[in-house]
Amino acid sequence: MRLTVLGGCGAYPEAGQACSGYLVEHDGFRLLVDLGYAVVPQLLGHLTAADVDAVFISHGHPDHCADLNPLLRARVLGGETLPPLPVYALPGALDAVLALDRPGMLDDGYVLHELTPGGSLDIGPFGVQTRLLPHTRPNAGARLTAGGKVLTYTGDTGPDDGVVALARGADLLLAEASFIDQVPEDSRSTLSSARLQGRQAAAAGTGRLLLTICCRAPIRPPRAPRPGRATAARSAWPPRALSSSLEQAGPRPRTPMALRDESGAVPPSTVMDVRSAGQTRRMDSMAKPEIVSAQEWQQARDELLTAEKQATRALDALAARRRRLPMVRFAGDYVFGTPTGAKALTDLFDGRGQLVVYQFMDLGPDRYCPGCTAFTNNVTSLDSLAEAGVTWVTVSDMPLAQIQAYKARMGWTLPFVSSHGTSFSADCGVGPGFLLSVFLRDGTDVYRTYTTTSRGVDRLMFRQNILDLCPYGRQEAWEDSPPGWPRQPT
Repeated sequence: MRLTVLGGCGAYPEAGQACSGYLVEHDGFRLLVDLGYAVVPQLLGHLTAADVDAVFISHGHPDHCADLNPLLRARVLGGETLPPLPVYALPGALDAVLALDRPGMLDDGYVLHELTPGGSLDIGPFGVQTRLLPHTRPNAGARLTAGGKVLTYTGDTGPDDGVVALARGADLLLAEASFIDQVPEDSRSTLSSARLQGRQAAAAGTGRLLLTICCRAPIRPPRAPRPGRATAARSAWPPRALSSSLEQAGPRPRTPMALRDESGAVPPSTVMDVRSAGQTRRMDSMAKPEIVSAQEWQQARDELLTAEKQATRALDALAARRRRLPMVRFAGDYVFGTPTGAKALTDLFDGRGQLVVYQFMDLGPDRYCPGCTAFTNNVTSLDSLAEAGVTWVTVSDMPLAQIQAYKARMGWTLPFVSSHGTSFSADCGVGPGFLLSVFLRDGTDVYRTYTTTSRGVDRLMFRQNILDLCPYGRQEAWEDSPPGWPRQPT
């Protein structure tokens, strides 16, 4: 089960920030939980409107449901015939948002399923239990179960035994906290604080607590120190209180970001995997390297430097072996689609003797591989390669129009051509994945000299190389890291 926090502002959105909205995925099924103001633009950074499989709305306040309208508009008016979208909500919760357009305009775009508080239902692979929780409008908390994992979501709520019941033994409690410590007296029955949610998580025995901060007014860093959101929650529930403070405007990261501790802001899209409590993905208070004297540190650094030099020499020896690899003739009458017309494989060399091809996965219409996207973002100036007689080209089986649209969307300028309709990918042995290949041209003859994929491509990533120099590394499960270091699944 995978959770993406699309927004968490309270009452109204801010620049670059959405109100409540969460994408929960399992086995390829995509469930949107709440659709507050400005959630759809954040969603479209991850997938298209057509990719959504179902929607669950906790209650009818617009900061939790207003963007159902643009989502339905995108599906109905987008030019593609889509099946009606299953929408689950309490009776009457969506009357206002569904009445925004002329009668009947969006009727074919959705099927409304009215929730029975306290009932159970299946939404795709998710088993869902609901419970009415206290708020100024009827609010349905939800317990989602899939793949042996449990996520509980509160929506806007005040203190209630129902939260504890829904979250009992859950792997993750996703809780909205409108205040850090004290809730104003006139709202104590209908809104929650971080401290209160920490107490409820402790009572429920949840594995982790993720707070989204939905304050009625933006919380700005205080002049004098005061408890942060995670601090307030930890005071009531020490194990793992996570704070997703979605307050500071900023671009959505293309890779998952760690949740910040205390009152630090994070970008508007936070991604985490829901796993058992013993498997820690994000920690607000992480273990740290041992503190030693300057002399002890220098001694340890010198010992590591010796090992680094040995590894460098080993890599040099590998590169020498790579230069001595034989080559195989690569013949094929491939016709590549390019912005300037059809080209043969020899044309891709652009007059140079060596060609490096990165084969970008084709996932179908309007879907794009996030790993290939991250790798392509990593490719910068190609001038220095050209000076060394090497041409770089990215190739994909996607149609050229799709490639051009995605290039424009991502702001890429590198050569990116289409092998759609050819056997190039199959002949390279790409299969369903990605591949980096190196070719040598001798007149009109082309030879393949080298290929690599997976970790072989991974080592070319600027981000990965820099993270390997940092104390917490890549924070991936396969790494050999000390106990207590943050990890995420690979």
